[in-house]
Amino acid sequence: DLWKVNYSKAYYDVDISLLPTHNNHGIQLKAASKRKDGSIRIQGKNLKPTRYNKPITLTKSEIISVSYNKGSQAITKSTFTLNFNKATGKKASISTPPNERYPGQPGAFSLVNGIYSNKGLSSPDWLGWIGDDLEATIDLGRLTSFSSVRMHTLDQNGSWIYLPEYVEVFTSKDGKNFRQAGRSTQFIKDTLTMGWITVSFPKTTSRYIKLVAKNKGMIGEGLPGAGNKAWLFADEIQAY
Repeated sequence: DLWKVNYSKAYYDVDISLLPTHNNHGIQLKAASKRKDGSIRIQGKNLKPTRYNKPITLTKSEIISVSYNKGSQAITKSTFTLNFNKATGKKASISTPPNERYPGQPGAFSLVNGIYSNKGLSSPDWLGWIGDDLEATIDLGRLTSFSSVRMHTLDQNGSWIYLPEYVEVFTSKDGKNFRQAGRSTQFIKDTLTMGWITVSFPKTTSRYIKLVAKNKGMIGEGLPGAGNKAWLFADEIQAY
C-alpha cells in the first residue's frame, strides 16, 4: 500500500465452512484465516456486523458477507447467499460416493447446505459422478409437509456433463418403506449451463426424502464424449 502497487490479497482470504449443527437444525458457519494481525467480521442483511470469535448458527435465508479486516479496513471480502428451505441443514446421505475430483464440501451435506453455484464448476459444492446414478436420502428430522423437491444440476455437454435421464422422488415416514412421489425430466435454466429439475406432487407429510437422478450412462454417437461415460453433477436439493 505504501508503494502504491497492485498486489495479490489472496493470503488474507478467509476460509469459510458451512457445516451441520449438532441437531441438524440450521447451518453452522465457521471462518478462519492464516493471518493473525487482524480480525474476521461477519454481517448480513438481517445480521448486525460482528467480530467473529466462534461458529455462528444460521436458521433463515440470508446474504452473508465475511471479511478480513485490519483496523477499520476490509482487506478481502466474500459474499454469498444462503437459501433456506425444508431440506436445508438436515441429515443427508448418498448411496454411491461421488468421483474423488468432485466430492462436495463437505460430502453429502453439500446437497443441503443452502448454497448452490452460479459460477459453474469453480464452486467446491458440486458433487460429480461418472456413469453412476445419484441416490440421496434426506432426513427432515420429523414429519413435514411438502409438495415439491428440486435438484440443481449442470448441462455442459462439451465437458461430457449431461443432464440426468430423469429425477425421481420417493418419500417415507419411517425411513424403510418408501413410495414414489413423482418423476420429472424438465430442466429450467438459471444460467447458461445450470438450472433446476423439479419434481412436483400432491402435498405429502413425510420425514424422509429419497431423490434418484438417473445418469445418462454411455454417451451416444455424434455427441461430445461419444463412447465414454457421462458426468452427472448436483450441488443442492431443496424441498418446499
